[in-house]
Amino acid sequence: MGDIDNMDSIIKIDNLKFKYTNKYVLKNINISLSRGTCTGLLGSNGSGKTTLINCILGQFEYEGNITINNLKPNIYSNNFKKNIGIVLDDDILIDYLTLDEYLLYIGRLEKIDNSILEERINYWLKSLKLEDHRHRILKFFSHGMRKKTQLIAALIKKPQILIIDEPTNGLDVEMIYLLKNIIKDLKKSGLTIIVSTHIISFIEEVCDEVVIINDGVIKKNLSLPLKCKMHLEDVFINGILGYGDEL
Repeated sequence: MGDIDNMDSIIKIDNLKFKYTNKYVLKNINISLSRGTCTGLLGSNGSGKTTLINCILGQFEYEGNITINNLKPNIYSNNFKKNIGIVLDDDILIDYLTLDEYLLYIGRLEKIDNSILEERINYWLKSLKLEDHRHRILKFFSHGMRKKTQLIAALIKKPQILIIDEPTNGLDVEMIYLLKNIIKDLKKSGLTIIVSTHIISFIEEVCDEVVIINDGVIKKNLSLPLKCKMHLEDVFINGILGYGDEL
């Protein structure tokens, strides 16, 4: 993809197709993602972004080929899941646990040594400003706090790939700023990140590349920053509506 196609690919998608009943909702998707990069999936609601993520996670049967770290997607395989951190927009947690209890539970499911687990939990609670809430019941957390909890749960196992669906939903301006810096630091550590969103400014600030999807088809596949005078917003609108200058 763009200038980084020749780097080591950790996610490779070839001629992916997916259909509900008899209608294809993803068609001819070809993507190669490199280690230590952040890729934005940009599209309107219903464009196919979430369906693509579900295929990457092995939740849907599809046509074509996907390899994630040289493995086929399989949501039931611990070997596959151990290297993937997931932050979905539905913010499902175990509501009767405290924040501390939940993160300890997740860490033990991942078989992380207790001393290492506590160190990682403390680090991320401080980074995401949740230290004062560690003994609160999750049921009473706001959507933004629940999203931060999901992020910590995804990161404490030190995955090789992080997938975030609608990262800014429920976050205030300060937390969006912190999240952008966290993503930039995670890239430097070698983590491969996929961000699915319709917020163009977020993609422009944190992503190395953008895949514009509309009606289940890739309209544009570009390296960032753009090597032209056009703004990403203009490229997106042109790709969706099919008018204006072509990139």
